Amino acid sequence: QGVDSEFIFKCFFEGVLFAQLVYVVLHLGVHNSRRDYLFYLLYLLSSLAYFIYKDFMFYKMGWRYGGYPYPHDGINYVLANVMHLTYLKFVKHFIGTKERYPAIHRAAVALTKFITLFIILNVLSMIFFKTLVPALVQYAYSGIVGVATFGLIIIMFKRRNRLINYIIFGSVMYSVGSVVSLVVAVAHMHGYLPAFEGSLTIVQIGVMLEVLCFTAGLAYKSVVVEQEGNNAKLRLLLQMKRNQELNDNLQQIRNKISEDLHDDIGGTLTAISVYSDVAQKYQQRENTQGVTDMLQQIGATARQMVYDMQDIIWMVNPKNDQADLLYDKIYTFASSVVTGKGIELHYTVADELKVLPLDMQLRRDIYLLAKESVNNAVKYADCQNLWISFSYQQHDIILVVKDDGQGFDPETPHKGNGMANFEKRSRAHNGEFSVESTDKGATLTFRLASKKLIA
Repeated sequence: QGVDSEFIFKCFFEGVLFAQLVYVVLHLGVHNSRRDYLFYLLYLLSSLAYFIYKDFMFYKMGWRYGGYPYPHDGINYVLANVMHLTYLKFVKHFIGTKERYPAIHRAAVALTKFITLFIILNVLSMIFFKTLVPALVQYAYSGIVGVATFGLIIIMFKRRNRLINYIIFGSVMYSVGSVVSLVVAVAHMHGYLPAFEGSLTIVQIGVMLEVLCFTAGLAYKSVVVEQEGNNAKLRLLLQMKRNQELNDNLQQIRNKISEDLHDDIGGTLTAISVYSDVAQKYQQRENTQGVTDMLQQIGATARQMVYDMQDIIWMVNPKNDQADLLYDKIYTFASSVVTGKGIELHYTVADELKVLPLDMQLRRDIYLLAKESVNNAVKYADCQNLWISFSYQQHDIILVVKDDGQGFDPETPHKGNGMANFEKRSRAHNGEFSVESTDKGATLTFRLASKKLIA
């Protein structure tokens, strides 16, 4: 009855291993890119082969406690080491030692190579010398492998996470089963437990618990991997949405530039055409001075169009995307305008603005606001000092253009369009524009959001 119970348990144990094997094969077809499933499959196959071979020698041949003749002793020993080898391979890929735990990975790789070399030595010894390597070498090898494996478990315990916990718990179950089995076997051989012959059953209980733990770990990891995959897809969709929004924004900027070019060039060419007609009439009347004035006006208008075109080309050139280049260009422009006018320029830019990324439209509008403000101050303010400052407050860019001239009335007709343009460009970037003017000078303040909000 005792033997029958033990046999029933062994059938149950091997059935559990076979069920896990089927589970892994089915999931390997789904997760064929995951090598942990492959090496777990190999571990289950080597475990089944090892214990089926043990049972064969026990029930068919009647051999107990490892006292097997050649070549069965060698086959048994090699199968046990293959089990250990596939166990290490599975652990490496299951917890991702190469990417996450380089120290554990290096130790596991070294131990794997050591076990592989020893298996090869035993196979060669069996082929050529009809025996395993000497017993002392086997004992030394077993001690080294045991200590190294125990050390790996300790290292994993110190760096444990949910996945490593599955490995540690399963490995402890197997280790406890092996140690208890060894103690019981030694006690039996020395007559302390003469009636107990189930030391192998104790090992199988440990292996069964280990396998169930490893399978649960794989199931948990599959859920985590699926969640990470879903999160990665979500991030990709969000990135695609952001890219589409950026493309739409860029297209809007292109359309705006195209409209501005059309309006500017159209208006300039119309003006040149009118000036040409007037010059012809002056010529017919032999008004030399009038012709000269019109030709000068045509030249000035054409040059202004060239400068405006150069500004647009500069803005759309990707080489000029760096914010500090924008502020350098504004300084260069302002310096050239005040030169020879008896105006001293005071120019400051906050350091954080020099590295703040700006989109093309915002860069263009900042430049145009500064340019038009400087032009107005130089033409109308009759000032001796001109201050231009850029600061950064609560994610807003603050542009202040100030002069010490005669001031102006913002509501006068010749300034009206300029003020309207200032307000329009500021609102386009969720900002605001304000002006203060007295007989001691004028101050224009622009607040622009550094990141354009998207509805």
